[in-house]
Amino acid sequence: GYPITATNSIADMYNALKNNGDWEEVPLSAAGSYVGGVIITPSGTGYIGNVGVIGENGQIYSNVASTGTLGQTYTINSWLSSSHFKAAPLGTHVFVRGDSNNSGG
Repeated sequence: GYPITATNSIADMYNALKNNGDWEEVPLSAAGSYVGGVIITPSGTGYIGNVGVIGENGQIYSNVASTGTLGQTYTINSWLSSSHFKAAPLGTHVFVRGDSNNSGG
C-alpha cells in the first residue's frame, strides 16, 4: 500500500490526497479503471462523508460501521447513485497514485 496520512478525519484525508504530489485526481467516469484507487466523498459542515478503496469489477471497500472492519460496501454505481453522497457539499472524487499504471483494469 501507499501512505496517505495518519488521520481519522475524512476531511483531512481529502486534503492530504488533494495536496500530496504523489496522488492525482482522475475523472469519476474513469473510476472503475483504477483498481486500488481511492474514492472519497469529503465531510463538510453538517455532513459526514466516506472513503473507500476501489477493487476489481467496480467493487468499493470501506468501513463497515456496524463492525468497524473493512468490507465490500458499495459498487462504484451504488456509491455515485446514493442520495447521501449526491448531497455531499464537496462532491465525490477519485485519486490514484501519480505513478499508477493500472488504468484499464
